[in-house]
Amino acid sequence: KRRAAGAVLAACCFLVGCSTGKPAVAPAADQLSQAEVDTLSGQAEQEIALGRYPQAIALYERVVAASPRNAQAWFRLGTVRIKARQMRMAQYAFERALQVDPGMSKAQANLALTHLHEFRVAAAQAIASDQVSDANRATLRSLMRDVNQALFPAPALTSAGTQ
Repeated sequence: KRRAAGAVLAACCFLVGCSTGKPAVAPAADQLSQAEVDTLSGQAEQEIALGRYPQAIALYERVVAASPRNAQAWFRLGTVRIKARQMRMAQYAFERALQVDPGMSKAQANLALTHLHEFRVAAAQAIASDQVSDANRATLRSLMRDVNQALFPAPALTSAGTQ
């Protein structure tokens, strides 16, 4: 009975860990040299340029698995996860970058942007709900306009009035 209870407890812990949205970055089976890290990072950037985000994510995951103290790699993994619309996974990557380098303000800025994206999803659901008061719905609509303007600013017009 103890063994069965232990197995159930272990399974619950595993499931709770899976539900946190944190990626399973396995420890490096083999360490990579700095040249290999640089090569993988370069390949990842090429994949990003081609719009092949899953491939870039896989490459950056190899880099951070081998070099978990590489704040720049965590940051780049977060940015490609934003492009792939994986906001919670991006948040985790930016948080890891900030653990390694608390002064990395660009990671803090991108972390804030991921939270704004999450706000948009939650606010849209609340606005559509019949359980939200009209006053709260109006407030959320106003905040959504502000957030949308911040995330998706209108293109500047030229002096001729065209884009």
